[in-house]
Amino acid sequence: MTYIISSPERPALAVKNNTKLFPVARVFGIGRNYSETPHAEKKESDLTVLFMKDAYMLSRAEDGIHYPEDTKQLRYEIELVVAIGKQGKNVSVAAANDYIYGYAVGVDFTKYDAQEIAKQHAWPWDRGKSFAGCAPCSPIVPKEEVTLDNNSIWLKRNNVDAQNGNLAQMIWTVPEIVALISTQFELLPGDLIFTGTPQGIGMTAKGDVLEGGVEQVGTIQFKVY
Repeated sequence: MTYIISSPERPALAVKNNTKLFPVARVFGIGRNYSETPHAEKKESDLTVLFMKDAYMLSRAEDGIHYPEDTKQLRYEIELVVAIGKQGKNVSVAAANDYIYGYAVGVDFTKYDAQEIAKQHAWPWDRGKSFAGCAPCSPIVPKEEVTLDNNSIWLKRNNVDAQNGNLAQMIWTVPEIVALISTQFELLPGDLIFTGTPQGIGMTAKGDVLEGGVEQVGTIQFKVY
């Protein structure tokens, strides 16, 4: 295909034990998806919070994260990331696993001050959620190597525990999330879904070293510059 202007290289993530890369299409985010107790009752008929990040804003953890100049409140959230492997619309919960390629560990960064202003004015969240380096991810692990059950999820800030949780605390399970998103958007190969974060969300600062992980999926570590 020939373009009239030069096209930027498509974002991609590494895949564990594979020289080929995973091409990224879109990045979805789920909010308010963890309870203090396992298997919390679902109180809504749809996902509570669904937002998107620009795929070109993804970053590799090994490159570190640069603190944005236009915020004083940069918030971290450790998350399980689901990588979609094939196209699908109106996918059932029972069939959702067939559309998953694998999993990764990601950190959803938010300019919290910008997001709060957006909430007050009923504006979109783009400025607070989508910016350079807003979504560092670990390499993707194929789903065949992962069993999702009571996996621990955690984050440390400067080697001090900040977030500790368990995937059993997710209000919407991974298959439910995939199925529900597919009713609003047709799933595309390369889509990523950030599935929410447990308690312990906090602010980061220049010089911080963040390290987090999801049991069986892997770990992520980087510095904030």
